Amino acid sequence: MKFRLQLLVEGTDDRAVATDELACLERDVLGPATAGLTLDEGKLLLATCQKRMILAQARDYEDLAQSCSECATPRSVKGASSIILRKLFGALTIPCRRLYHCRCEGSGRSSFSPIAALFPERSTPDTKVH
Repeated sequence: MKFRLQLLVEGTDDRAVATDELACLERDVLGPATAGLTLDEGKLLLATCQKRMILAQARDYEDLAQSCSECATPRSVKGASSIILRKLFGALTIPCRRLYHCRCEGSGRSSFSPIAALFPERSTPDTKVH
């Protein structure tokens, strides 16, 4: 038996944006060693799902920031880099663009990274231990 596990990414209008295959698993007849996922498969599946979700969210977030929120003029791209984001299930490297501020914002030709600005601590609340 073959199992294909996919992540369907839908836009806010409920249309499919992308389908990513997370894993393809094969199993023989049901038995103690073939029932469900192994621990290693579960960890890999969770890590892969987490990475694909965050990368899709980051692309969408950057696309929204690509235009000036004041005048809707497309921003110029200065370059690209990446940040390391710490999550409960591990650290992820997220590519991020540096965009120039729009002239209407009065910031001159300074640049910023929308993703880096969103995660100034480079972690999420679920990584903080209470």
